[in-house]
Amino acid sequence: MNQLKIDQLIEIFNILADDTRLKIILNLTNNELNVSQIYQKVNQNNNLTLSAISHQLKQLSNLKLVTSKKQGKNKYFKLSDNFCWCLIKSAQDHIQKKGCSKCQAIKK
Repeated sequence: MNQLKIDQLIEIFNILADDTRLKIILNLTNNELNVSQIYQKVNQNNNLTLSAISHQLKQLSNLKLVTSKKQGKNKYFKLSDNFCWCLIKSAQDHIQKKGCSKCQAIKK
């Protein structure tokens, strides 16, 4: 793997390591939401501004982790089809100690 690919991988993990961005991603898992809806869901215990949520969405969009479409005055966001979301699902399974059958097969 060349250095550019390593740097891109680090950038994705850095993006996912942020509490607010991860909450945004988790809220978009099964939903297409506009900025106000994301703000309401993510900002329950935080002191974030709507502008801060928009900034986080811009970062996620720049890495092509989320996509958006404009409907009237609202911009709706959803998870990108170009990212392997099983990475997050696998991490959740790891936390719940479920493991991954594919990983277990590799270890054998």
